[in-house]
Amino acid sequence: VADKLYANEFSIHDPIGKHISTSHYDGWQTLAVETIDGVNTILWEYTPTGRLHYWRTDASWNWQSSIGKHFDGSTEYYEAEINFEIDINKDGTLGEPVPAPVPAPEPEFSPIESNGSVILGEDVADKLYANEFSIHDPIGKHISTSHYDGWQTLAVETIDGVNTILWEYTPTGRLHYWRTDASWNWQSSI
Repeated sequence: VADKLYANEFSIHDPIGKHISTSHYDGWQTLAVETIDGVNTILWEYTPTGRLHYWRTDASWNWQSSIGKHFDGSTEYYEAEINFEIDINKDGTLGEPVPAPVPAPEPEFSPIESNGSVILGEDVADKLYANEFSIHDPIGKHISTSHYDGWQTLAVETIDGVNTILWEYTPTGRLHYWRTDASWNWQSSI
């Protein structure tokens, strides 16, 4: 007979012994059958809400008991996807989806000096940047606008292939340079 459901060669029967069909219960869809932990189990979905429900059956796939009201996002829902090996919610994953890694936020900084090809910027914590790179002192500490008493960072630029930081000692107006590596970590002073 058309639309009757089977688990392998066994006809599936409801609580009153009737052979079930694809339209047996209004709004319900039989998604899968599987033997889980030694128990023949039928997975149902109430299509208007996406709720999952199980039938436990005997060895001949005759209904024995019903359990579950599981919705997408619940542990039981994801376990059903794994146990029955189907992607019920069509998210491309069996079981709980792996969350995408949260990217580290880009530091938001305001430009202090933007002449040339490299921008000197500072963030809300007064930390200094050369474009997107944090600037580090000889001991690896991210420098700030008040890092050295009396000194002001005036500009950053790549000069003859060397990342260079221009400093001014404000009490006297004396200029000083740092040479850094490609990531703006201090290498030498001149």
